[in-house]
Amino acid sequence: MDTTNDGDRTDWSRLRALSEADIATAITEDDDTFEVEASTSSGSGVRYVLYRSVDGGWHWVLKDRDGAHLAISATAFASKEATARAIDALRSQLLTGDVKAA
Repeated sequence: MDTTNDGDRTDWSRLRALSEADIATAITEDDDTFEVEASTSSGSGVRYVLYRSVDGGWHWVLKDRDGAHLAISATAFASKEATARAIDALRSQLLTGDVKAA
């Protein structure tokens, strides 16, 4: 599928080469997004950062103590509260989830 057209200045090969970490960094460092709340879990240094993107959706990023991204939400949530509930559900399931090889 050709996604270019005359006058298109998008560098599609660069965009296709971006990793998930590159995308997460671009999102959280974009001037149009902002950190709303960071909650640190019990001294581990790992924290969830909630932010609202320019399209109005709410997202979370799990960061380690040095600020590196460990995970990002693949889903946009309708509200800050819905995002927090999703984090709570994720945290409870991480302790009981199965590990399966792909």
